Amino acid sequence: MVALGLIEVRDGKVHSLVSDNASAEDTLRHAAMKAPTLQSTREILLEDPHRTGVEIGEEIGMRFSRNYNSEASKLRVGNALRRWAVWLEPHLVDPTNAKGPARLRISAKSERPGVSAPSFATPENIRKAQAALDQGTRAEDIAKTMGVSRATIYGWSKQGLVSIPKAR
Repeated sequence: MVALGLIEVRDGKVHSLVSDNASAEDTLRHAAMKAPTLQSTREILLEDPHRTGVEIGEEIGMRFSRNYNSEASKLRVGNALRRWAVWLEPHLVDPTNAKGPARLRISAKSERPGVSAPSFATPENIRKAQAALDQGTRAEDIAKTMGVSRATIYGWSKQGLVSIPKAR
């Protein structure tokens, strides 16, 4: 936020540089669009929307003389810049690409962003798990057949998605 000129830190306190009547999201978008690294990321994605995070990190590193000396650094930087670019312009990536841009687009537009696999708690999986629990199958066995950890089933129970009967 400091680099985007939206806040400053003085005497150990954070001060906003955005006027009170401005939309926070619009101001952030406007400032981010002007960032040179995001402009370059946009160019990279316009040229090839299937570029990987590592490839984006390598290209940005070369263009801005940054030394991302490990694949993990390139991946982290490249994926972060891709997420910002997708948030700014969702059409930059192909939503049918199986490598994850659709998830990035969803994450970028979500109220609760997070780039991860889609939830396994689909209505169908919840129904199957509850039916098995009702028949007396142990949560551990259900988890094993569904390919999830037992913590997932117990987590669903804590969330009220399934009801695990008390031991008989």
